[in-house]
Amino acid sequence: MREARFSIKNPEFIGKPVRVEVYSASSEVELFLNRKSLGRAGAGKENRFKAVFEVIYEPGTLMAVSYEAGQEISRQALVTPEEPVGLRIRLENDCVKADGQSLLYGIAEIIDRNGRQVQNRDRKLQVFLEGEAAELAAFGTGAPVTEENYTTGEFTSYEGRALFILRAGYVPGEVKVHVRGEGLEDASASVCVLQ
Repeated sequence: MREARFSIKNPEFIGKPVRVEVYSASSEVELFLNRKSLGRAGAGKENRFKAVFEVIYEPGTLMAVSYEAGQEISRQALVTPEEPVGLRIRLENDCVKADGQSLLYGIAEIIDRNGRQVQNRDRKLQVFLEGEAAELAAFGTGAPVTEENYTTGEFTSYEGRALFILRAGYVPGEVKVHVRGEGLEDASASVCVLQ
């Protein structure tokens, strides 16, 4: 089962209908909004692995429970995030080879005070490195339309995230990656470049 996109906390959506799609290989999915069942819908192969619900939006917890032959198989919850307070860095790896070609990928995420990603409060972010064992190859997002340059080290997040790519140099050492955003606590991570 894959999570549905239902983490928007925006007063203009409250009380309005939204479509929630839950992807599951199980034959049936039950959807709960703030502990209240919204019913069950077929999923699995017969329904192209998708259960569809029409929901009146309200902030809180949305939980999908998958069933097979009446037995619960799995559950997945989404919780509406609070206001953004900081950034988090997620690294693909924390070490890379000092060969002048190896790349290391990292994601900067905007988070609330509980560590949940905040998708609808995008900000201009800056990334910079401390150390000379690697260089910033790119910093950008999956935004479908933008005029920003991915080589400047500054980019507006998209759905609360931005991707950075580091290219290793030829000399081993440690590099600290720092990400900043206006009104957010900075995030830092260390990367080692090995011989």
